[in-house]
Amino acid sequence: MLEEINKLSKEHNETFPVLAVIVFNTSHAHLIEALRKQSYVDALDEITGSEIGVFWAARPEGRVKLPTVPRGSIEMMLPVYEEPASNKTLYKFFDIEDGQSLPLLVTFSFDSNDGLYFRKTKLSENSTEDAYNQLKKILADKASLLRDLSEELKEDKRKMLKELELFDSANEAAGLLGSLIRVVGQLRSATSI
Repeated sequence: MLEEINKLSKEHNETFPVLAVIVFNTSHAHLIEALRKQSYVDALDEITGSEIGVFWAARPEGRVKLPTVPRGSIEMMLPVYEEPASNKTLYKFFDIEDGQSLPLLVTFSFDSNDGLYFRKTKLSENSTEDAYNQLKKILADKASLLRDLSEELKEDKRKMLKELELFDSANEAAGLLGSLIRVVGQLRSATSI
C-alpha cells in the first residue's frame, strides 16, 4: 500500500499542487458507502479540479485484545490495541498513531528534494451524507484557497502547505469558537440569563 501511494504521489505530484488521501479502516461503513456512490466521487472530483488529486486507502481494522502472560504469573490485564502489520508502514509514513485515530484526510505534497509535507484532518462519520458533506467542504475550501495562490507560491511546496496549515488552523478555531458560542447560548437559555 505504501509503495502504491508513493508511486501515485510521485506520478501526480507534477500535475496537482496538492495530493490527498482519505485513510480509513473497514469499520467506517458510512465513509465507505459515500465513496462507493459514483455521483459523490464525481462531485468531489469536480470540486477539487486540477488543484488536489484525491486517493483513498481502506486499511484492515485493528483489534483490542488482552495480552498473553506466562503461566503461573500474576499480571494486571489491560486491553491492548493490536494493529495489523500491513497498516504500520502507511501509518508511519503519515505519522498516524494507529487505526483508532481514523478516518483521516491527509493533504500532502513533495518538494523538489522529495521532502514530504502533510496535514491531517480528522473526519467524522455520523452518516453517509455527513461523511460526504464534510469531505466536500474540506476539499472545496482547500481547492478554493489553492486556486487563489500565486503560481510562485505553488512552486514552493513547503510554503504552500504552510498556507494550507494556517487555513486549516483558522477553520478549526472558527469551528471551536462556533461550538463554544452555541454551548454558551444553550446555557443562557437553560438558566434564563
